[in-house]
Amino acid sequence: MKYVGIDLHTNRFTCCYLSDNSKKKQMETFELEPEGLRKFYSTINKETYVLVEATVNTFAFISLFKDLVKEEYIFGKEARIEIRNISRDITLSFQINMLMDTLEYMENKFDELNDEIKKAGAIFMSQIEILTSMTGISVITAIAVIADVSDISRFRNSKHFASYLRSTSRVESSNDKTIIKSTNKAGRKLSITLLSQSLNHFRDSNKNLCNFYERAKVFKKKGVVRMALCRKVITQICEPKVRQMLKKQEYHYFYNPALHEKKMAEYRRFLETEKIIFSQNIKIAA
Repeated sequence: MKYVGIDLHTNRFTCCYLSDNSKKKQMETFELEPEGLRKFYSTINKETYVLVEATVNTFAFISLFKDLVKEEYIFGKEARIEIRNISRDITLSFQINMLMDTLEYMENKFDELNDEIKKAGAIFMSQIEILTSMTGISVITAIAVIADVSDISRFRNSKHFASYLRSTSRVESSNDKTIIKSTNKAGRKLSITLLSQSLNHFRDSNKNLCNFYERAKVFKKKGVVRMALCRKVITQICEPKVRQMLKKQEYHYFYNPALHEKKMAEYRRFLETEKIIFSQNIKIAA
């Protein structure tokens, strides 16, 4: 069995190789270009475990080789036992177990917080019903959007709405020069953070967004394309050409009825279990 730890950079990545039958580490750096990737591919196989540094580009990088290596979720119950017992060194073992204890404590607290947010969101059931009709928007994300927006009618248009949710660029003009700078940081950031995590779902479920993404990625950087895609999603929430979801109380144009009902049914069951009162009489235009 071979293990590879990867330190990922913007233009190259460094691999640390370790095998079961040897304690000797081997280091090698590859360029993030076709030839460098081909050399890296020749060093891995279906018996290779790969651990990659968590950065903005990690998921895109992993997609390049995930089918070539061994895939396993390392934080399952059985794997966690192995992780806790991975070292016989007293000091290192203590550190690993302390970190695992912290991880599991935070996971439990996260679940508690998640439940409290869903309880508090019950009074916004009609808005949640609408927003979750977009593939990629969960109940939690819908509640986050509602918390940031409060009342959709207070926004003049979709541009105003997108700017408020930090998805538009700052523009500075002087004389005959116009400079487009980084994203405006003056607005709310909760919604844009959660929406950006579901961009692949939005893109793959909506042919218009998919076509836009494929065209844009040819000419623009990945980060710029992702933010542009976020703006598209935000615009559809507020004032799309095909439907005005929150303003007209309508489901999303590309909504999946079965998937949408699954999300809402799970949410209703949770509220009923917690004995939370919520509106059962929601009228939405199909």
